[in-house]
Amino acid sequence: MEIGHEVIRPSIAGLMGAFGAALYAKEKGGCRGLISLPELERFSYTTMHTNCWQCTSHCNLTILRFPDGGTFISGNKCERGEGKPKADHSLDIYHYKRKRILQRYPDSQNETKGVVGIPFTLSMYEQLPLWDCFFKELNFRVEISPISTRSLYRRGQKTIPSDTACYPAKIMHGHIDYLLEKNVDFIFYPSESYNVNEKRADNYYNCPVAYYGELLKRNDVRLNDENFLDPFIDLNNFKKSSETLYLALKSKGISKKEVDRAFKIALNEEAKYRSDVKAKGREIIDIARSKGQSMIVLVG
Repeated sequence: MEIGHEVIRPSIAGLMGAFGAALYAKEKGGCRGLISLPELERFSYTTMHTNCWQCTSHCNLTILRFPDGGTFISGNKCERGEGKPKADHSLDIYHYKRKRILQRYPDSQNETKGVVGIPFTLSMYEQLPLWDCFFKELNFRVEISPISTRSLYRRGQKTIPSDTACYPAKIMHGHIDYLLEKNVDFIFYPSESYNVNEKRADNYYNCPVAYYGELLKRNDVRLNDENFLDPFIDLNNFKKSSETLYLALKSKGISKKEVDRAFKIALNEEAKYRSDVKAKGREIIDIARSKGQSMIVLVG
């Protein structure tokens, strides 16, 4: 390659880099123009390394700044690291679900019978509308643990019995630790062999973590039968579950009639939540199809 009277012999790596940059420019809409040789000789840029703090990933960013005020950012795993506007979550069912789940049931206006702690993870995440409603109808105040974070996971590590447990199970220990420090009267985390029967599969068993309350109580010396309730219930069997809940709560001064009433209202609240999620899913699909947009389904 000859520029003026000077012969430049670029390396193979340099040529490949230039070729890749050219292909990238073509993909993004083509080159906006070439700078002159004098401008090229004066060309400079500065480099800065930092982290993105828009979410818990904390991506390592490399920021290149150019004399004309332009920047180029690399290392980001999403558009937020580039300083672009936040993503539009209107077509994100997971974003909607979290927002909908956290639409808490109104607090009771009667005298509070105590404070119950609910860990906001595992089965209790999806069932928060149910149990939030149930205990508030029984005139309890409900304290929930925060959304899972790395720091919340770390605070419960001292009571994790084995590294072979799955991460969702391990993080439960941090949620329990948080609720214990809040001095709630008791923590509620029922054992459920079965999930909600949607009548669309051969069975509806939960995974072995369904009984994780038993493990928690035996690996955290602060937990006992008084401050940690983990009754075995089946949400598909109203009569049996209502009886079990009554036996678990009667020492708190709760009658069987009160439990039956609160549990019926709570199941309706949970059904309404599930109905709202399905309706939102249908809405998202209809909008995406009308705009010819691609859809990604996360199954877990």
